Amino acid sequence: MDPTLAYVLFISVLIIVSLSTFIIILLRKVKKLSTPRIGFLGKPLYIALLSISIVSILFISYNVNKSQIDDVAAEKDVRIIINSEIIELKGDYAFVEISFIPYINNDQWGKDDDSFKAYWNIIGKDKYTEVLTNVNKINPQKVTIQLARGQYEINLLIIYKGKAYSTSKSVSF
Repeated sequence: MDPTLAYVLFISVLIIVSLSTFIIILLRKVKKLSTPRIGFLGKPLYIALLSISIVSILFISYNVNKSQIDDVAAEKDVRIIINSEIIELKGDYAFVEISFIPYINNDQWGKDDDSFKAYWNIIGKDKYTEVLTNVNKINPQKVTIQLARGQYEINLLIIYKGKAYSTSKSVSF
């Protein structure tokens, strides 16, 4: 027999035996995987149920026992003083200058960057309303008006950091 023919025959038999062994191993794996087992994907369910129970108990006990922290914001103490001054009297009329000074936590005008919006409403013989924006320590914005002499109620509403504060004052001119 020719050595090359023997070599080719030997290689062919070796390939056939290898393929047969590989096919037999794959068939056994398919048979093993296709047989039903108890559990989920071949794993016993009691381990999964036990794990879920332990995690649930730990989660619930942690959330029940942790202290509740309420979001508490300190309220600012805001006081408003209305100042009114008669500049000039002319017959039945008075020229009046009206201003306000806010006190934030007993600090006049609060911090340097604090800003206010003021809504003035003056009621008496005459009526007067005005809105002032961006009123602050640097720009206090006084209101100067002419009113008929008599009794007046000065109402002021200021907006400071999104909250409204009001005050009023009775005056005679």
